[in-house]
Amino acid sequence: MKICFGCFEQYDDSFDICPHCGYAEGTEPELATYMRPGAILKERYVIGRALGHGGFSVTYLAWDALLLHKVAIKEYLPSEYATRRPGESRLTVFTGKEGEYFQFGKEKFLDEAKRLSAFQDEEGIVHVYDCFSANETAYLVMEYLDGITLSEYLKKESAVSPQGRIAPEKAIAMLTPIMLSLQRVHDSGMIHRDIAPDNIMVLKDGGVRLIDFGAARHAVHDCGKSMTVIIKDGYSPEEQYNSHGVQGPAADVYALSATLYQMMTGVTPPGAIERGEYLQQHKRDLLPPPSKYNKAITKAQETALLNGMALHTQERTQSVAELYEELTAQTPARRVQETIRKRGSFSWPLWAKIAAGVLTAAIAAGGVLLYLNRGQKPVVTKDGYVLSPNVVNMQVVDAVATAEKASLRLVVEGSDYDAGVEQGRILSQDPKSGTKLEPSSDLRATASLGKERPAGTMGDTTSMLKDAAEDYLTQMGISDKQIKWEYVSSSTEMPGTIVDQSVTPGSPLTSDSKITLRVVEEPDEPVTPLPEPPSDGSDSDGSVDIAVVVPSADSYVTVRDYVGQPFDTAKQDLRTLLLYGVKCALRYHPSIPSGSIIQQSPASGEQVLKGTGVYFVVSLGPQKQLVPNVLYKDQAEAERLLAQSGFGSAAQGVTCSYVALGHVAAQTPLGGSEAAPGTKIGLDISSDSTNQPSQSNVTINQFKPLLDLQVGETFNLADTLQYSGSAGSIVWSSSDPSSVFVDVDGYVVAIAPGAATVTVVVGGEAASCYVTVNDSRPLEMVGSVILEVGEEFPLCQQLGDIDASMVYWVSADPRVASVLWNGVVTGVAEGCTFVTALYAGQVRQCTVWVLNSESYAKVKRFDQNTKQQDAEAALQAAGVQYAVKKVHNSQVAAGCVVDFQFNGYSDSDYYYISGTRTPDLCISSGGGTTQQPAKEPAKEPAKQPEKEQPAGKASLSVVNRPSKTTYYIGDKLNTTGLSVRYTDTAGKTQTITSGFTTNADLSSAGSKQVTVTYLGVSTTFNVTVKKPSIVLKQEKMQDGLHLSAITDPVGQRVTWSSSNPKVAYFDESGYLHAVSHGTTTITVLMSYNGVTYTDSTLLVLGDDIGQEDPVKPADYTFKIYCNLGDAYNYYGIESNIPGCNGSTVTWSVDPANADWFKDTTGAYVDSSIDCTVSTSFVYNGKTYTGSIKQTAVKKVEYTFRIEKSGSYGEGTELRSVYGINTNIPNFTADNVIWSVEPTTLKGWVEGGQYVVDIDSMALDVYYTLTATYIYDGVSYTDSCGMMKTNNPDNTTWSFHSTTLKGWAESGQYAVDESYILSTSYACDGRTCTASCTSAAVPSTTDRCSRKYAM
Repeated sequence: MKICFGCFEQYDDSFDICPHCGYAEGTEPELATYMRPGAILKERYVIGRALGHGGFSVTYLAWDALLLHKVAIKEYLPSEYATRRPGESRLTVFTGKEGEYFQFGKEKFLDEAKRLSAFQDEEGIVHVYDCFSANETAYLVMEYLDGITLSEYLKKESAVSPQGRIAPEKAIAMLTPIMLSLQRVHDSGMIHRDIAPDNIMVLKDGGVRLIDFGAARHAVHDCGKSMTVIIKDGYSPEEQYNSHGVQGPAADVYALSATLYQMMTGVTPPGAIERGEYLQQHKRDLLPPPSKYNKAITKAQETALLNGMALHTQERTQSVAELYEELTAQTPARRVQETIRKRGSFSWPLWAKIAAGVLTAAIAAGGVLLYLNRGQKPVVTKDGYVLSPNVVNMQVVDAVATAEKASLRLVVEGSDYDAGVEQGRILSQDPKSGTKLEPSSDLRATASLGKERPAGTMGDTTSMLKDAAEDYLTQMGISDKQIKWEYVSSSTEMPGTIVDQSVTPGSPLTSDSKITLRVVEEPDEPVTPLPEPPSDGSDSDGSVDIAVVVPSADSYVTVRDYVGQPFDTAKQDLRTLLLYGVKCALRYHPSIPSGSIIQQSPASGEQVLKGTGVYFVVSLGPQKQLVPNVLYKDQAEAERLLAQSGFGSAAQGVTCSYVALGHVAAQTPLGGSEAAPGTKIGLDISSDSTNQPSQSNVTINQFKPLLDLQVGETFNLADTLQYSGSAGSIVWSSSDPSSVFVDVDGYVVAIAPGAATVTVVVGGEAASCYVTVNDSRPLEMVGSVILEVGEEFPLCQQLGDIDASMVYWVSADPRVASVLWNGVVTGVAEGCTFVTALYAGQVRQCTVWVLNSESYAKVKRFDQNTKQQDAEAALQAAGVQYAVKKVHNSQVAAGCVVDFQFNGYSDSDYYYISGTRTPDLCISSGGGTTQQPAKEPAKEPAKQPEKEQPAGKASLSVVNRPSKTTYYIGDKLNTTGLSVRYTDTAGKTQTITSGFTTNADLSSAGSKQVTVTYLGVSTTFNVTVKKPSIVLKQEKMQDGLHLSAITDPVGQRVTWSSSNPKVAYFDESGYLHAVSHGTTTITVLMSYNGVTYTDSTLLVLGDDIGQEDPVKPADYTFKIYCNLGDAYNYYGIESNIPGCNGSTVTWSVDPANADWFKDTTGAYVDSSIDCTVSTSFVYNGKTYTGSIKQTAVKKVEYTFRIEKSGSYGEGTELRSVYGINTNIPNFTADNVIWSVEPTTLKGWVEGGQYVVDIDSMALDVYYTLTATYIYDGVSYTDSCGMMKTNNPDNTTWSFHSTTLKGWAESGQYAVDESYILSTSYACDGRTCTASCTSAAVPSTTDRCSRKYAM
């Protein structure tokens, strides 16, 4: 099957053209600058055909391979500043100013995408799913809309209704979702500026979406610049024709009103230029009242449209919410009158007059920029209220001035981070713009703190291990997507270390910083070969035992002491010793200056191989951390945020008219700067004579300044704290919780080797303790290993409790053997290298020899307890030819192996046997101490082929690993999903899924090797074994003390206990009850595979604890919910239980044979069945459950029929009236669309019914009246037929079928033709007959056959 890039549907390989959409396979892009279909973005999105392009972007149909649905992707591609070479994906950006404009526009493009993504839940706006940078440009991923534009919809309507008009109520109902969504967009400070029928999509399901926000923009910092002009004649207001015009939400109100005008009247309104000129010349507006074209428009609707299209901004409806309110009001709003401006107050630009009626879009500086109104004039209502201005995105000082001009007072009462709004600008306001307020009222606002707080300051990562540099940046919040790695050559730096960085040391890093790190690649030198084993043809052993091969003494050098010295000095000295100086960590230190060495590995006096590295922890100087930005926050919140970051505070009162009382008007040092932990941050609090900031009276008298711990140790720092005064609150924090964790009570836990500053803040006063964490556990690792190419070996298997991910693993030559973060080394190519493990100041090295498995046979090593038959079986299974020699040896039991002589290599576990000569298997015959060759002939191997034609050796390899590869200590190996490939000695292969045996030790944690054996041949793979754990968390919440236990594996049953029931005890339901003040140890226990794991915490209850107060474990919620769908209903989980989500719960559906499935988010159940959907989750030993009873959706069949409701008049004034009989809910007759065929029949809609002018009917002409009605996106249609004869009063009508519906009136007979067509009548021209006394009546037979034959 093929995939069509035109519609992403599948079709048969035999077709060259897609049968679904007609797209031809291999079609070249319409423009050379388009991406080719099939290109892949972000390893997720597959590009299809181009849907369209504008001045600065191209939109493609695409396929989301992750979520498996169609999307639309917009690519930023301003043709003035960049291009794409044919066949390439990356853009070529022009140099000079064009390049600067491109980058500026790209940033704005991504900024808009992020802002629009905030409106995903809005029904009336196109939904944005994703945005990202790639190919030197930017992309925006949107929902793919399956429908037509409103322009196309109106054209279709013109075929069935006069001028394509839409009933007013229907038009308003269609655009209501857009109006409601657009109001929210305006509230965020954004306007669209390009609303028109061609930017509104009408979807197949009846929904609508406002699209193309390419013209939408926020304010930027330079309001002196002019705006880009966006024009759609008839829909754009006057201010949009002027690049310096003030634009706000009222511009969208105009365009939306003009769109509704078009929908209700079928007429495009005259352009603003024409209206302005006409108003100047004729003293009246050129815009006709919409009721001129459609009498069904009410007075209230007409007034709303005309107010929304007022030519001058200040006279126009100011918000979409007001427009909607006026459109749906029962009584008309006050009609505004257009004023005639004096000459010179506004003049149309010459270009605008020339371009009237033409869509014009000018792109400036790589993107379309908009600057919202600053300094709006106050709008005063007739009842004396003022309308609140829009101050969003203004600088605070400008917002203050704007509010004053509107007779209001701006009060900033909060702040928040926002990447899209510059620091110091208004982020939101309350009430929103356009709200009626009393003069002198407060206009409350929240200010932006700009982008998220900086992540930290860039250190010097040159000469640093690549993995260590990545960890360092990750700790500061820099993701791997923000880091670009480049590989270069260097003769002075060790391969795998950083040689250069794009960000200068000391520069601030933010959450969106981009960093390029250049890494030293492997030198272009030959791979170190394996030592050759002896091959002199003698009977002596020709093997090399890797365990006893050691470098010569002159290969080593003694390391000197470099602690306290500058790193650069140590590095230069090491090069003279043929060693590399390598940074493995950057760490703050209270006394060692920045750039100097804190710790070295190996230590002074140890010997290391030449060409390897000495690893250093380098100082960053005294601890510094970023000061939070607390501007405009209330004093309590500001002090809390500072304390959580390790800073004290000192408040003083100041007078500031625009900052809310009790909120921060200024801070010293500024937010985003660096200061030492414990620094007191000065806070200026907005105050008056009656509202003064609270002051601290605390003095810290004693606190431990330094602390050394081992990993896993704890220490109560609170015991060392002494202070005087009223504390209020005590807040503890750690500068690096990944190394040193401190809880809310000052208990310090050493997590991992490293250092951190623990700070305590007591009532605004702060003190700090520098905590160093070491690990005395020995770093154990095998000294040498032989691998085959492609074979893996876990060097981490001897680490014990040390987490392999905490160790830095370095391969000296990844071309020979590579090593992963978890210590698993893989043979890459034949050769020799070594792998270094670095942890907590310890360095270990393992020599790795890699062999080509095709040249060697691998056999488990024999010892002197190995019996002859077992040794021979192993050799034969490996396909090795051998000779047996009997020797006398009193130390070895008769029949056991004394020696094995071969050519090749060996390590502590295996022989690697070369085929250069036949090995000798020496077997003890017992007896004397002198080894003599046995007189009996050597035993021949069974069924060995001739030497000239050696048989191949059997082999076994893993095809698919088992489904389960992660275990916990004590688990049983699960081989489900395991398959291996067995190749016999003749070269025949087969895939084996059963019948093999496995051997694995899962009794300890680490990476474990699993051996699979089949017919005497073995292979291996690795699994991960984790140590089960349980962690008890104690949190102080607003509603009390919460205890929770986190188990690994999740969902394990736990048992709680209290060491002192007189202080607190657990009841049968698991609730902990406080009895009296005092201390007790709370212990939580988990049993897994027969082993008990526990954790505990000290619970301190004060005198304020009431008797029998319940101290409950965390209150968790667990709720199942349902989203209805067409074919399947979706069921999900709402829960705050740790680890609980749609993929981790257990789902079930009753009955069991129901059609349902689940994915990573929840369950999908067939919506057409009655069933019960249930789910459960086990946490902390408690089972949470939920269920929903699903009732099948019964589709209601709606009827829709034309029926004659009467007639009136006579002679030439005779009229027939037709109405609709239907059971459609909330049916509105005015929304029925009527049509007649032929169109010569005169008729009209009156009171929701259709009136036919009988006099306009020609004789013997069959007329069809059709009615159409749309409900819930479905179209309902019915038709009836009519005919008139030349002697109607004497005509008699009759039908053989009594079920055929029709009626006679005034000598005519109307037949419901659709009824005939909907039945299975066999009509041969005589099914219905009619007789008439008049000879002028045409032949009944002819008429019947002409009109009714099936």
